[in-house]
Amino acid sequence: MKCWYSVIGGAVVLAFATAVISCGGGSSDRVADSVGSAVEKADEAVDVPSDVLMCADSVYLSSGGAIPIGLDVTDIPESIDGLYDNVERDTQESIGEYHFMHGEEYIFTALDFGDGRIDLLMANTFSIKAPFAGESPVGLSVPFNRILGLPGVQTEWCELDDTGMWYWTWRGLWFAPDQSHLTPSLSTSLYNEEKRPSVNDFDDSVTVGYFGTGCPF
Repeated sequence: MKCWYSVIGGAVVLAFATAVISCGGGSSDRVADSVGSAVEKADEAVDVPSDVLMCADSVYLSSGGAIPIGLDVTDIPESIDGLYDNVERDTQESIGEYHFMHGEEYIFTALDFGDGRIDLLMANTFSIKAPFAGESPVGLSVPFNRILGLPGVQTEWCELDDTGMWYWTWRGLWFAPDQSHLTPSLSTSLYNEEKRPSVNDFDDSVTVGYFGTGCPF
C-alpha cells in the first residue's frame, strides 16, 4: 500500500512506500514526556476535518496536503489549509518536537531525533484515522480489541533506558493502549519484556492511547 499526496510549499508530488519507521537515539526523557502529553490530549474533542489520515509515511488529507516522514524540518509549512494552521516548535537539546495545531488544539506531533528531518509522526486527536481499516477506521480512543483483531498485527518491545513497553504494529503503524485504562493483568505484562501480553489481558475498557508511525523513544 502507498500513500499519495502533494506537499504544500513544494513543487513535487511525492509517493512514499509503506515502511516500518526505525527511530534514532536522543533524549528519552523528553520524548517520553512528549508522548505522555500526546496521550493526555487524545480524548479531547478537536474540530478537524474527517479526512485527516495517517499511514506509515505521512499525515495527510485525502484532498491533498501532507506532512511526510523525511521532510526537512526547515521545509515545514507554517500552515496547510484543512490540516493545521500553526506549528509549535520545541528544538532544545538533540530532539526536535513539532506540534501541529488547529487554533489552540494539538492535532499531531512530529519528532526529529537529531538529523534535521521528521523521523516520527503521532496523532494527538481521535479525528486522525488509518486509511486502510475499512468501514470502521482505526485511531485513538477506539477499543484496543480492534487492533488485536487486525490481520497480521504483531507485538514489538521498545526499550527505554532500563525499562520498556510493548507496542502493536500493523502495516507500518504503531499502537499502544491508553495507560489510564489497563486491566490488572495488562498492567503487569505491558512493561515486562519476558511476558508478552495476550488477548486475555484486554477487555472492552482498554482503548488506543498511542497511534503513530514508530516507537516514540
